Amino acid sequence: EMSSFLNVGDLINLIPFVPQLKDIFFHWVNLDDNNRRHLKFLAEQNKNIGIKPMILALEQWENMQNNFGAPGVEKEFVIWDNITLQEILECSNTLNKIIIEIMCLT
Repeated sequence: EMSSFLNVGDLINLIPFVPQLKDIFFHWVNLDDNNRRHLKFLAEQNKNIGIKPMILALEQWENMQNNFGAPGVEKEFVIWDNITLQEILECSNTLNKIIIEIMCLT
């Protein structure tokens, strides 16, 4: 059973602090619109339900970056447990593999 990490807002707050999420974000910003659509399509097909909220978090984080610059996030307010972090890392690994496959195809 998935824990509450699927909350997009929490994921957005974690992006600056979890290296795997930061890496995915840098990959994400390099995808063009077609590849992003393809990624969302693949996410729909994927059994890992954590991927879709992660993509939403990436979109919203990018939007924040574009509109407001890099927002400051107080690390003290970002709370997660090891189980949640493990789930996030598993989802981020899955998502990263999909993104890298897409990048290799283009």
